[in-house]
Amino acid sequence: LEGQVTLLEQRARGGAPAADVAKAAKRLAGAIETANAVGDLASLTVRVDALGGVIADKVEEESQTQRAEVEAAVAERTAIAEAAEAIAARDLSNVQWTAVGAELDELFRTWQTHQTDGPRLPKSTADALWKRFSAARSSVDAARRAYFHQLDATNKESRRAKEALIGRAEALA
Repeated sequence: LEGQVTLLEQRARGGAPAADVAKAAKRLAGAIETANAVGDLASLTVRVDALGGVIADKVEEESQTQRAEVEAAVAERTAIAEAAEAIAARDLSNVQWTAVGAELDELFRTWQTHQTDGPRLPKSTADALWKRFSAARSSVDAARRAYFHQLDATNKESRRAKEALIGRAEALA
């Protein structure tokens, strides 16, 4: 038990996650109370209790830090979704599709980086932001497909008209 208390103190000083240390301290306090051992169990209990006060402060500090990180990540992902929505709100009938595609691809890569490297967001918030981002991407993609479909149709009509002119010119020749 002495070794376990010492190890727990070292973990607490070494920067182990406070929630894990608190859970281990609670388990160890229960083990000391029910131990069938000879020795100074009272001093071990005092040492574990002393850790409890320090750990409680660290748990609160870590939870506040985590909340701040989550709020910052929500703000960053909201900004990404708003940027995608701004692209979708443009007049997409006459844009440079290569540039627009590159902008959306960069936003998507940024989104993926935040998703993998950033803090975990609450599912409802993450889903809502993803729906906004995805809807903006989908509307831009639909506009791009419509533009190129119209362009293709115009080119086919021009080709038919040119072939008709060539046919009339050959008939005259």
